[in-house]
Amino acid sequence: MAPTAIEHFDPTRERMLIIGNMIDWTVSVTGDDAVRYYAISASDYSLIRSFDRPLDSSAVPGLHFTSANDNYCYPRF
Repeated sequence: MAPTAIEHFDPTRERMLIIGNMIDWTVSVTGDDAVRYYAISASDYSLIRSFDRPLDSSAVPGLHFTSANDNYCYPRF
């Protein structure tokens, strides 16, 4: 088995979320200062693509309101 694309993960300080299907997995690792996203192949665990997003302390990560006039919100990255 090949090593996974995620090499640096500290379970005592970071959170990991894995969402997947038969083709690929999306993994997010939330640390103190950033969220690292990984797209990983489900067949051989190789890295397809990665993305780092710095955390903004003034906003909820990934959640934005659609309008200032209504109460609806949806996750948008």
